[in-house]
Amino acid sequence: MLRKISTFLNIKKTLHYLLSKIIYLFELTTKIMKKYMNYITALPDFIAMQRISFCWFLNQGLNEELSLFSRIHDFSHNTEYVLFE
Repeated sequence: MLRKISTFLNIKKTLHYLLSKIIYLFELTTKIMKKYMNYITALPDFIAMQRISFCWFLNQGLNEELSLFSRIHDFSHNTEYVLFE
């Protein structure tokens, strides 16, 4: 019976030791993450860059590209279709 109690106490001590190490590693990881969090939050806003680029394309780039298309004339050259000007 004493042997079982002794074994149980050893297991309990071992578990307590392992749990304390896990808590220490968690706290250490948290400190490291906080240290580098400023680096992570300092990344540029890629969505804003995409939005600005897309707005430029809609306002200016698309007009430039469509203006490169030739005009469409009917067979008698009386009617002319212009896609963009």
